Amino acid sequence: MTEYLVPYESAESEFEEKRSRFISHVFLVESEAEARARIDEMKKKYYDARHNCWCFVLHDGTVRYGDDGEPQGTAGQPMLNVFQRENVENVVCIVTRYFGGILLGAGAPTPRRRRTRLTMRARRGCSRFPCCCSNARTRCSSA
Repeated sequence: MTEYLVPYESAESEFEEKRSRFISHVFLVESEAEARARIDEMKKKYYDARHNCWCFVLHDGTVRYGDDGEPQGTAGQPMLNVFQRENVENVVCIVTRYFGGILLGAGAPTPRRRRTRLTMRARRGCSRFPCCCSNARTRCSSA
């Protein structure tokens, strides 16, 4: 039996680095529509932020990410890689950045976003679900 992790509750984390403010949100989602609705919700909430980078992984195999103006491949893709490596599914993560006036460079956002997500995971945790169903579209239960 294969197991996968899902967030057991929504989480928010915030920190500052080089005067930029980073706010991260993680939500449990069941579909692409629900993931995109959460992304839109955070973009509306933080409409004045410089960037709202995001990624999501669904148990049915759907994966998507967006860099939202950060250099291509430096924001959403590294976030997605962390969730895939940790085997976390049915999750959407949005990292909002308020620019603090210091350019961080293309290599800089990756460690910050990884640290943010891992901090949130350690703080809030994930639940382990056995993958007991043959149809990937059916939600596996913890029983």
